[in-house]
Amino acid sequence: MPALNSTKSPLRFAFRTDFLLGGAAAAVAGAFFCAAAGAGPWPGAVLAAVAGGLSAAAVFSRRRRGETVAEQKLRALLESVTDAIYFKDLDLRYRFVNPAWAVLAGRAAETMLGRTDRELFGESGAEREDGDRRALSGEQLEDLREYDRDGRALYQQCLMTPLRDVSGKVTGLLGVVRDVSERRRLEENAIQTQKMEGITRLAGGIAHDFNNFLTVIQANGSFLAESLPPEDPRRADVVDILESSRQAADLTRQLLIFSRRQVVKPRNLDAGETIRGMSKLFRRMLPTDIEIIYSLAETQAFCWADPGQIEQMALNLVAHGRDAMPRGGKLTLTTTSVTLASARANRWCRLKAGDYIEISVSDSGPELAAHVRENLFEPFYLDGAYGINVGLALPTVLVIVRQLGGGISVESGKEGTVFKIHLPAVKLGQEAERDPAAGAAPGILAAPETVLLVEDNARVRSLARRILAERGYRILEAQHGEDGLKVADLHKGEIDIVVSDIVMPLMNGDDMARILRKRDPGLKILFMSGYNESLQLGDTLMMNNCEFLAKPFHPGELAQKVRDLLDAPAER
Repeated sequence: MPALNSTKSPLRFAFRTDFLLGGAAAAVAGAFFCAAAGAGPWPGAVLAAVAGGLSAAAVFSRRRRGETVAEQKLRALLESVTDAIYFKDLDLRYRFVNPAWAVLAGRAAETMLGRTDRELFGESGAEREDGDRRALSGEQLEDLREYDRDGRALYQQCLMTPLRDVSGKVTGLLGVVRDVSERRRLEENAIQTQKMEGITRLAGGIAHDFNNFLTVIQANGSFLAESLPPEDPRRADVVDILESSRQAADLTRQLLIFSRRQVVKPRNLDAGETIRGMSKLFRRMLPTDIEIIYSLAETQAFCWADPGQIEQMALNLVAHGRDAMPRGGKLTLTTTSVTLASARANRWCRLKAGDYIEISVSDSGPELAAHVRENLFEPFYLDGAYGINVGLALPTVLVIVRQLGGGISVESGKEGTVFKIHLPAVKLGQEAERDPAAGAAPGILAAPETVLLVEDNARVRSLARRILAERGYRILEAQHGEDGLKVADLHKGEIDIVVSDIVMPLMNGDDMARILRKRDPGLKILFMSGYNESLQLGDTLMMNNCEFLAKPFHPGELAQKVRDLLDAPAER
């Protein structure tokens, strides 16, 4: 950069411009301050400093004393700020370029002096000069420029203002530029997050209502199947209905996985079979240029988990692999049984020695840098160089892994990236689950117990009444929470258990339960719903003598839940 005492010094060009000697300096300074005080992105401290530096330079210039010191101070100021600043003459040739603008332009500062944007950048520079000419005509311009660098969209917020002499004649141009690419990406991600939140609420609401329908279809189908002899040809039709309703229930569960409202019901689970059952969903997720390969254990590999948890992890990892291969590639899902002879640990998880089920998802995308791997499980971690936008997908995987007492690791190389999940293995028969169809068969109770049934869906309420009445319970019915309180007030005897939906008009089930609990602290309550509303219930589900049943449910499952809760010792 030219020496400061040179007659051709770019700073001396700015100093000697009569703009610095007249009232126009104050006008431009005021414009900077207005931009800083308004909604624009310009930082007040920087703009005030620039305006103050120019004003100070004007004072020095007027007095013709200490000019070199003023120039040095101004240069130090302009070269230290993070915003890009430049001066141009009437021919739009650069007379001063600070380091920040040289970095944004991708050129050495000394190579830009005396040249125009058209000479430096070709057609894109010519487009930039159109705005500069408008500024030279007397306008103060502020705009957002978008351009592409190495396949990445970058954004610059630009402020251009004319330099004037005492008579008002334009003698040059001052530009201030800020790189707002990261801010734009954050804004776009915030908008996308809001959209996704709306979609997840919609998905959860649809699944909630649909599960009410499926509850009626499955239960009545079960009643019909039980009433038909095995040789009846109509039985095959009923079996088809039940199988279709089961598949529909799987679909709603996937919607609940997407909306993060799935009910957690752990059981002995074959991880490979669960992943195999998602193959159609994976294929729909992936573009045609990504080949998906399954290498699932031939022998059953059981872990203690909820199917939705395994599906959630697989779904998120497959989506990450897809995003890591924008130009196509191979995605491999593997399950196997492994034995760890000694404990293992990394920054995310610790594993004891023992038997585990290993689930791995690998892609053939580019190798991830060390700093990217270290931050993969940080919520909303962004890395533009690798196209990484984690959001909450990978952090959710880590949360589930920890809930299941397992571990996760990430390995990345030239051949791609692999995520390995280890979950504690269980033997078949260990913690065996009860067959819902086998529980609490119909029959007359020795001492009929009273059930307050509260459900706003008439068909589900009628179904639950039938299931419980056939098993000998005395049923009190209500349509919503307020109705439930009235029915409870009118009932002269004791209520043994409340079976209630959660979301209902006028009064929700949890609000009703809190009021009833004040009257009878030991009252037993069974909530039922189409999705896990534990976040809404807060501490309600943590109360004693309280359980949750997910819809859709088998008739025997509702009956067994009620029986188990009634038989459990009352806790007060």
